[in-house]
Amino acid sequence: MVARGEVEKARASNRNIVFEMGHSSIAEHAVFNLDILAVSRLLVEEIERFRLASYTEKSQRYVLLQGDFVIPVEVRQAGLGDIFGETVRAQNRCYHELFEKLRPFVFETNPELAADPANRSLLEGWAKEDARYAIASPRKPSSG
Repeated sequence: MVARGEVEKARASNRNIVFEMGHSSIAEHAVFNLDILAVSRLLVEEIERFRLASYTEKSQRYVLLQGDFVIPVEVRQAGLGDIFGETVRAQNRCYHELFEKLRPFVFETNPELAADPANRSLLEGWAKEDARYAIASPRKPSSG
């Protein structure tokens, strides 16, 4: 029988296990994954803020940026899509140039860690994180 035909049977079994037997841990077994791709940074923040369940977000610090990005509809409608795209591509080029120069620097300034090949991804992650400032300036403390 198709799983959809078993829904009521599964519900009854779960009610029995949870309420009759007292094993509430079965409620923790419901798992689903959603991949949300090609959305704005603002939407990502909203998903994180108003989430129904836990989430795992792809790190922006430890992955090499590629050429994919989203041009907000409002930017495109205002006729600014070209300049927006040019700016993002320039930031990405700068990011890659910085990473390529920071990677050897990080290894050279941390020789004790660099001596162990197991630390390679850690050190490369530090270089990626530092290069990321080309695309997302850190917040400056407010004065006053």
